[in-house]
Amino acid sequence: MATPIADSSSALFDRWSDALLARREPDGSLACPACDVRHGRIVELAFPFVRRWRRSGEARWLDAAAGVVDWAERRLLRPDGAYANDPGDGWFGTTEFALIALSRALLAGGDALPAARRDRWIGIVRRQAAWARAWLAPPDARANVNYRAAHALAMELAARVLGDADGALRASGAAQARRALSLVAPEDGLLAGECHPLDRVSPRGFRGVDVGYNLEETLPALVEWAALAGDAAALDAALRCARAHLPFLLPDGAIDDSFGSRAHKWSYWGSRTSDGVLPLLAALARRGDATAAARIPAVLGLYRRCTTREGLLAGGPHYEAAGEPPCLHHSLSHLGSLAVFLDGPRSQGAGLRCDPDPESDGLVQFRSCGAHVAEIGPWRATFSENDLRFHDRGDESVGGGCLSLLWHRALGPLCAATMARYATPEPNNMQRSRTDPATRCLTPRVETPDGAFLSVCAHDARVSVREEGGAAVAEAGGVLRDLDGAPGPAFSLRHRLAPDGLGIRARCEAPARLVLPVAALPDEAVSLEPDGRAATVAKRGGALRLRASRPLAILPSARPDGRAFCPVPGLLCAVFALDLRPGEEASLSLDATNHPS
Repeated sequence: MATPIADSSSALFDRWSDALLARREPDGSLACPACDVRHGRIVELAFPFVRRWRRSGEARWLDAAAGVVDWAERRLLRPDGAYANDPGDGWFGTTEFALIALSRALLAGGDALPAARRDRWIGIVRRQAAWARAWLAPPDARANVNYRAAHALAMELAARVLGDADGALRASGAAQARRALSLVAPEDGLLAGECHPLDRVSPRGFRGVDVGYNLEETLPALVEWAALAGDAAALDAALRCARAHLPFLLPDGAIDDSFGSRAHKWSYWGSRTSDGVLPLLAALARRGDATAAARIPAVLGLYRRCTTREGLLAGGPHYEAAGEPPCLHHSLSHLGSLAVFLDGPRSQGAGLRCDPDPESDGLVQFRSCGAHVAEIGPWRATFSENDLRFHDRGDESVGGGCLSLLWHRALGPLCAATMARYATPEPNNMQRSRTDPATRCLTPRVETPDGAFLSVCAHDARVSVREEGGAAVAEAGGVLRDLDGAPGPAFSLRHRLAPDGLGIRARCEAPARLVLPVAALPDEAVSLEPDGRAATVAKRGGALRLRASRPLAILPSARPDGRAFCPVPGLLCAVFALDLRPGEEASLSLDATNHPS
């Protein structure tokens, strides 16, 4: 018997796959509404398209699956047998994901696949499996932890397709799974390794932890590999690690990756090119984890809210309202993950309970990555002192004790960190805004009036986060720095989160301003009182009230609606600013009023 969860996820699977098929070009590729490239990872659609074919019997789905594979063989194949990430791209590690998808397609299609097509695909799997083993055999292979986990799963699936008489495929996969699990941080149980080298430690002592990649890609692969391989010890270790990440799952289904080592690819539901969290939540729910079970319908609801009218998953909740087109990457990556979730026992009704979301209260500090998560009453905040940057670029900075996320149970996301200066270090995997060419930093911060020196770049700042009288207090002090690390004037910044709201105090030794971007859709009215010392943002679930010790201003935007937009994590914001006089402290407070339910 179907369940509401199964019905909802099946409907979403059909909607995304229909929309993707509608983008099909005569050469087998798919036209992306947002990007000027043909995304190479469409080859991963082979599995969900074959799954749709087996369920519908419609030949167009098998034709589409064959088309994406044939296109990849023509346009992506390298002399060494791997696939390029995109035509002309120098990266090739995503061959692991193509291998997973094509192995799944063969297993799902079985003997129903036409013999010639099946034989051709088996040949590709054999070639890619041999390449993948050789790629990761050297101890110093340049591959993040997500590729290590993906390799383990790819080898297990390939072994089921090809046979593995000498055990070489499974041995290769197990070795990389052990390498991945060795990167679990002893400080707090989070998975590191989203950096080069894998065991890199920053000047502040932090590791390469990226919650978006971990929850949507690495941990689901490790858990599935361990279950298929029958490795009970590895499965327990992977699930323990997954549970350590659950504080970063918001009650609305979002993943807080505001501080991560690869936060430049943060989308509100996860990370731009990773797969999806649902199979991992289902595995945890099977072990009786109430938080994971409660998040499953929330994640599905968030996916639906981020799906555009044309049926594609956008990179965040405000893309469509901002007039920004959705990139195909999100739908194609998450479609395969949704298929895995649908085909798992938990989604088919086997006792699935989605209990009310368990509430928590207090401060949890993650020493491996400098993230501090406070849940106080209806509020949730993350403060970041992380100084580990994936590409070693100053524009990736989200540290300095900044407020990297502010969320309210009735109002939803209010503040969310972006890059210090928006850039696309992975140009084929990230979007440029079409409606807001300025694409300003939307992280709350102290900055000089010209925006050159920012507190979020103050990686050497003194940061203290503690519980105090039922509140969470985060304090930071040091000197503002520019994107290259050059020093500016001294500053201090204090946040106090209590059940009745957030208080901020800021000081700078030179002229500066406190900048507070607040998420607001175009139809959510923003108003300043005549004296400028108070403002209201009318949200769908209530209202956010701001009160300041000095007059507030709303910074202008290139957009006609007055909002600022950033593709990371996909929110429109009204940007408030409070001038700071040299040496004088200024304050700003936020409280919320809920609409009656």
